[in-house]
Amino acid sequence: MNNGFLNTENWAEHKYSDVFIIERGYYNKRPEEYGKMKFISASINNNGVTDKINPNIVEKVYKGNCITVVNNGYAGEAFYQKDDFACSHDVNILRLKQGTLTENIAMFLLPIIRKERFKFNYGRKWRYDRMKKTKIKLPINKKGNPDLELMSKYIDSLFNKEELYKKLIPENKFIKNKLNFKNIKWGLFAYKDIFEVKKGKRVIMTDLTAGKYPFVSAIDHHNGVSFKSNIVPNHPANTITVNYDGNGVAEAYYQSEPFWALDSTNVLYPKFKLTPHIAMFLITLIKKEKYRFSYGRKWHKERMENSIIRLPVSKNGQPDWDFIENYIKEIAYAKELN
Repeated sequence: MNNGFLNTENWAEHKYSDVFIIERGYYNKRPEEYGKMKFISASINNNGVTDKINPNIVEKVYKGNCITVVNNGYAGEAFYQKDDFACSHDVNILRLKQGTLTENIAMFLLPIIRKERFKFNYGRKWRYDRMKKTKIKLPINKKGNPDLELMSKYIDSLFNKEELYKKLIPENKFIKNKLNFKNIKWGLFAYKDIFEVKKGKRVIMTDLTAGKYPFVSAIDHHNGVSFKSNIVPNHPANTITVNYDGNGVAEAYYQSEPFWALDSTNVLYPKFKLTPHIAMFLITLIKKEKYRFSYGRKWHKERMENSIIRLPVSKNGQPDWDFIENYIKEIAYAKELN
C-alpha cells in the first residue's frame, strides 16, 4: 500500500453483517432469451457476467452500485456492479450499511474481500449465513467506523500519480524486446502432436499428511499447489499442469519439481525439449482458452488432445522453439526464470 497514506495501525475487524447489507442471489433460471441486462453468476471472468439477458423475463432484478461476491465454487471472487443486473443464487450482493458506495470505495474493498478465497471452496461455500459471521479488517475513523473517505482518497492517490509506476518499476528495469512477431509465420497444432496428455489421479484426502511433495489440484494460485503432502509424486518435473474442471478451467502452471496431480488436472508431457522460458510462452496461450470451457464443458483429456494451439513456426513448418525461447529471454525479468 501507499507508504505514508494509510496508517495500518488504525484498522479494525468488523463482521460483514455490521458493514454490509447482504442480499442472497436469486435462483433465476438460466436465461433462455438474450438481451441487454447483465446476468451475474459464479464466474471469475468478465466482471462476473456470464450472459446478457432480456430484463422482461427476469424474475428478480438487483439495483446497481453494489459488490457481487461468488459464494460457490470459485468462492470469494468479487466485482463491482455499476448497472442493474440479474444473478444466480451462487452470488451474494453487498451494499454499505452506512454511507454511499462509490467505485473508488469498491476498488478498495474488492482486494480485501478476495483475500478470503483460500477459506472457501465448492465443499465449503461462502453462503449468506456464513458471510454474515465472517470478519473483514478495514481502516477506521475516529468514531471506530469504516473510514470510507480515506478509502476513496487512497484509490484517488493511486490513479492521480503519474509517477506511480516509475516508482514501483523504474524505467531502467525494462528491456526492450528486439524480437517481434511481425515477420513470424504461425501454424496450428493439436495438443496431442506436441504433448502427451496424462490425467491426474484421485486420492483419498483423509489419507494424506503433511510432507515435502507438491500436491497439485484445480486451484488458481500458488502454481496450482494446494499443499505439500507425504504422497509420492506421480508426475515428473519439467511438465505443465492444466486445470480441466471447475471455474478455474484452463489455469496452467509450469512444474519445476516432481509432484502429485489430482484428477481435476491434466498433465502435459512435452514431446520436445521444454524449458522454463518456453513453458511461460505456452502457459500464456493455454490460459487464453478459458472462454471455451466451464464447469459444464470440461477440458477433459480427450478434448484437450484434439484441441488446437497456434504457435510460431520455422521454415520446416514445425514449432519454432528457438524463437519462443529467445523471445521470452528478452522480456523484462526473464532472468528470474533461470
